[in-house]
Amino acid sequence: MDDLTLISQQLRGTVPEVQAALNALLTRWQARAIGLWSFNDQFLHLLGFAAVNDMPSEVSNGFQDATRKVSLTQDKLGIVNAVLRQEPVPAYLDHELSSLRDSASWIEKFGCKSSLSVPIFEGAIITNVLAVSYKTIIQPPDQSWKEQVQVARLLTICRPST
Repeated sequence: MDDLTLISQQLRGTVPEVQAALNALLTRWQARAIGLWSFNDQFLHLLGFAAVNDMPSEVSNGFQDATRKVSLTQDKLGIVNAVLRQEPVPAYLDHELSSLRDSASWIEKFGCKSSLSVPIFEGAIITNVLAVSYKTIIQPPDQSWKEQVQVARLLTICRPST
């Protein structure tokens, strides 16, 4: 079993396992922030979040507070667009590359240039969204983009047990 499959299994586990998996992916993809949300009843619910050690706690805590429960009406966020479009959605700090202003604001606070939000399906139904913020501009041919989509495909459902 390869590393991504093992990490994907952790994302289906307990809250500590989800957190360990997010930390592993943060390191593997050299990202600055990563989050996992469940989706039900027209809302995204934050399941786990990890960030680099040098991220100010007010930014990390502020993001978690702001995204603990997100309505689909907040359509300037990449995580919401991943649900609405039912496909991976990039967001960029550069406003000319992306109209996702709310994501761009967090991308800037994270010290990043882009993020990628990927929906996770169970059959035809979206159950979760995995979002990662990168210091660089991420595009479809990039290895991190491919692996993030692969992790989403490996998952069928990732609601942590209590």
